[in-house]
Amino acid sequence: MAVLPDLPVIHTARDGTLRPGDTKVLGALSVYNHDEEGLRGVAADPGFAGNRTIYLSYAPLLSTPAGDAPATGADWSARQGVNRLPRLTVKAGWTPDVATRRPGW
Repeated sequence: MAVLPDLPVIHTARDGTLRPGDTKVLGALSVYNHDEEGLRGVAADPGFAGNRTIYLSYAPLLSTPAGDAPATGADWSARQGVNRLPRLTVKAGWTPDVATRRPGW
């Protein structure tokens, strides 16, 4: 959750949903959300009032199999996920400006 100058809060859900303080959906990411993974957080840029930039911390949905990893004898190559920290600009009407995504989803 992040407190913004022009809205009380913006918050995330592990399922990839991003909301600006109410039930309106600002956007949704396709995320891997097993265990503690998923869309984990949002932060506002220190200059948010001028640049309307936010940062998201999440684990993208890759080809990772569902469920827990086997206890022994596993081929771990399919379970080597990543975490991302992209930034994007939010328009005044609380719609994401997807053209500003860096480094991308």
